[in-house]
Amino acid sequence: MKVTFGIAQRLIQLVAPVVASSAVAISPAQAVTFSFSGSQVNLFDFNAVSTAAETFTDTDTVAIAPDGVVNTNADADANFVFEPPGVFNFSVSQGSGAGQEYSGLAQSEANVVGRFFVENEFAFNFTALLDLRTEIDNSSFESATAGGGLFFQLFDTTDENNPRLLDLFFVAGQINTPGNDDFLDFQTSPNITLSSNSIFNSSFGGNSESAFAQVEGSYRRRFQDSLFITLVEGKGNQATVAAVPEPTTIFAIALSGAAGAVLKLRRRSSSN
Repeated sequence: MKVTFGIAQRLIQLVAPVVASSAVAISPAQAVTFSFSGSQVNLFDFNAVSTAAETFTDTDTVAIAPDGVVNTNADADANFVFEPPGVFNFSVSQGSGAGQEYSGLAQSEANVVGRFFVENEFAFNFTALLDLRTEIDNSSFESATAGGGLFFQLFDTTDENNPRLLDLFFVAGQINTPGNDDFLDFQTSPNITLSSNSIFNSSFGGNSESAFAQVEGSYRRRFQDSLFITLVEGKGNQATVAAVPEPTTIFAIALSGAAGAVLKLRRRSSSN
């Protein structure tokens, strides 16, 4: 069941587009690049009634191989269940390539907006996963990037013309191989509690890098009066692979655009 309502278009925070590349058959004698970026979010055990919801997904890919082989694809899915209320979605991007000159780029995102009528308290549980991995053979002309982020934000939308941000949660990461701009970061509001089972691991440096976050938590906030709350949840993942001995304009544009996308998510979520 899907209900469209106007405020979703104003509140939706589009996550950085995701870049994905699919696996290809590659000879062991050839240099290989690999990139993977995936995220998943489940929100469940809501204590309030949902009155409307909307979902958004988008994917895009680019593959250029003047002297090599590269394959790109992306997948995303977003679901909102009304009875009982629940949010279940994912976004996955991966890529690999081989040869002397190629570039692969893909992007995907999944977003959900749900509106709830809340009397005295709003609460739910959640799980979230972000998995980033890159690998190259030769750092002199090969590169791979993996970036992604996931978030949810809660707004008081009793007055739809003046939405008020209540709380937020986000996890974001980026890997540039080779490069030094790697990070894995997260932020929570005081009304969000993370379980001791949550995991944040990263391995940066060298030709093989990774960043991993697996989060379990809950949200709970009490209110003096009844109100409408709008939940905005989203995620985006990106991955690029390239072998570019002398970067051309089109390669440079593609790679710089992919690397910068996840940084926009990080700045956007931090500024809210």
